[in-house]
Amino acid sequence: MLINFVCVIALIAWLYVVIKKKNITHPMTFILFGIFLPLFLYNLNWSELIDTSNCFEFDYLILIFLLLTLLFFFYSKSIKTRNIDSYQQIKITHFGKKAVMLITFFWIFCYLFENYWETGTFFPALYGIDAHKTSKPIISYFTNSSFIVTSINYIAFKSTKKKRHLLYVAICIILPVISRSSRMAAMVTALQTICLMLVLKNPITSIKQKRKRKFTLLLSCIVFCGLVAYMALLTNYRMNHYGKYDLDYGNTIMYNGPDLFGILEVYYGYFPMSFNNLKINLLYNTSVHHNYFGLYSFTSLWFGIFQFDNLLGFSSNGYIVDRIVSSNAATVATGFWVYWYDFGFFAFIPLIIAFLITIFIQKKAEKENRKLTYRVLYAWFIPFWFFTSFQNILFQATNIVVFIILYNMIGRIFYVTSVPHLKKTNDI
Repeated sequence: MLINFVCVIALIAWLYVVIKKKNITHPMTFILFGIFLPLFLYNLNWSELIDTSNCFEFDYLILIFLLLTLLFFFYSKSIKTRNIDSYQQIKITHFGKKAVMLITFFWIFCYLFENYWETGTFFPALYGIDAHKTSKPIISYFTNSSFIVTSINYIAFKSTKKKRHLLYVAICIILPVISRSSRMAAMVTALQTICLMLVLKNPITSIKQKRKRKFTLLLSCIVFCGLVAYMALLTNYRMNHYGKYDLDYGNTIMYNGPDLFGILEVYYGYFPMSFNNLKINLLYNTSVHHNYFGLYSFTSLWFGIFQFDNLLGFSSNGYIVDRIVSSNAATVATGFWVYWYDFGFFAFIPLIIAFLITIFIQKKAEKENRKLTYRVLYAWFIPFWFFTSFQNILFQATNIVVFIILYNMIGRIFYVTSVPHLKKTNDI
């Protein structure tokens, strides 16, 4: 009953920003569909592994998050990221034309090199090698954030209209899947890129543009849904060790909900059942030792910048080692588990910080005019909320470094300029 109430309140808040404020890219979109929807589906008990015991700590975390979400909603409901005006055009600098191509090919080279470094082959997934957690020193800051490359190529396309940049966008999304089976990395990048497309959309001035916009969005949604479907099939395939065993993901998580060609089962195990892992850890895990300074919550600081794991010998996965899981096919416990592991009943601390960062980027992206820096950072950071029901992606180890790269790179490659004759036509 409590969970249903919480989800309905979140839905009402989302409908307000979408219908009343006409702001589909507002953070509430990603929070609703990434956190509250999986929470609602978890409450439907579509798995025999769901623990239906009462848990005060679980209810506490859900209520605290709802309260913070509502406070955030009331403060930010009118903040809207600035789109490109009808009299504006995105321009690419002379340096930027060379930089985009150099960065793209350098990323592809580094990604394949990292694969070879780890496994001895450029495409380990094709040989049945699971390399989706590959992360080598220094180079991983760049290779594990393909949005750096997809963003500059998409903006370069908007500036130059050269379709090869769209090809590079597709390559950067697909390469992690076909080479490492990195399904989640591809989904994150795809969602960020779609968000960027919506943030940088131009106003519609003709019926032809309206039809083109609808076609582009429809095609993007079809591609994203196709990617999700492929991820589900790949999950089953990877789970049975690339066809060696006769295993089914739905049976492994004891799924008993509606069937959707195996897609819904995989989604349920990855997202809704993460809340079940959260609950059973809160109920039965006795190995939690709160540190109260966010060792694992703020991993981008302690392990990404300060390298506590290498310098001081701290374990970077302490919250994982002793966790309890529903099954070997549903092993994550949401980002909330990490916050609880560090702070206990003060788990709202990293959530408050995440909301403050969100508001900061929102307000900067709302006021931005001649530059694209904060609008790109918005499309990069805000979709992370969608995956919080999976893991602590808001503060993942690479985030600070990627933030610095994007902040310093976008302004040097792109700028927004007013076109006098377009402005005159618009005034008329």
